[in-house]
Amino acid sequence: MSIFTHGNKRIKHAAQIAVSSEMLGNSESFAVMQRSATGS
Repeated sequence: MSIFTHGNKRIKHAAQIAVSSEMLGNSESFAVMQRSATGS
């Protein structure tokens, strides 16, 4: 049980990191998409 809750915390922490980095990466990739769209 304690192992399960510990793993659950690690999964939640990893998910938070993934979401925050995804939000940062989304704004970056969105700018790149706009640049490539206007360039072509």
